[in-house]
Amino acid sequence: MGLIGHVEGTAYVHLTQTGDYYSWRKVDTYVHNIVFGKLWIEHNGRTVITNHKTKDYCELILQSKRQVCLFYSFIIYYQHRT
Repeated sequence: MGLIGHVEGTAYVHLTQTGDYYSWRKVDTYVHNIVFGKLWIEHNGRTVITNHKTKDYCELILQSKRQVCLFYSFIIYYQHRT
């Protein structure tokens, strides 16, 4: 038995020393084995992390690899200003 948490909204970070300002949308959180077994959490989904100062961004995709192990893989696509 598990629980899926889908959070709407955007997270923001402002680094005062460099002046960089980042934002990203939150991904889905899956909580497994709430009633029985070992409790574990995974994050799945796609998000874009944007630096508003430089206009750089990174697309981050979190995928479950439950077939092989309990860890998840990170696939990062980086694209410079277009």
